[in-house]
Amino acid sequence: MTDEVKPNPNEATTHEAQLVAESIASGEAKAPRVDFDADYAAAQQLSEGVAVETDTTSH
Repeated sequence: MTDEVKPNPNEATTHEAQLVAESIASGEAKAPRVDFDADYAAAQQLSEGVAVETDTTSH
C-alpha cells in the first residue's frame, strides 16, 4: 500500500520543512509517496539479519 504524505506547514519543525510543506500545499512540488508495507517488510528482514535489496528508482 502506497500512501501520500500530506505535510502541514504549521507542524513543520524547521524552516526548510515549512518551505517544503508550503511548496507541496501550493502544488509547486509533488508530495512524496511512501510504501509502508514494503518498508515494514524490509525492517522485519533487517531485524532478522537478512540482507535487503532496495529499489530506489521505482518511485
